[in-house]
Amino acid sequence: MSKVVQFSKGSIIFFEGDKDENIYILQSGAVALRSMDLETGEQISEQLHIGEFFGVKSA
Repeated sequence: MSKVVQFSKGSIIFFEGDKDENIYILQSGAVALRSMDLETGEQISEQLHIGEFFGVKSA
């Protein structure tokens, strides 16, 4: 079942490693995905835009 969920600008949707079983499809705005490379300690950042999705790794 799908549903529309709105988040305020600057909201944290979930943290890396959280057990969130949802797939999010961006209908408006943008989302920044941030994680850290465990080997180098480098911060990895990616910007997602309308039509892109994130969430369950197997998606």
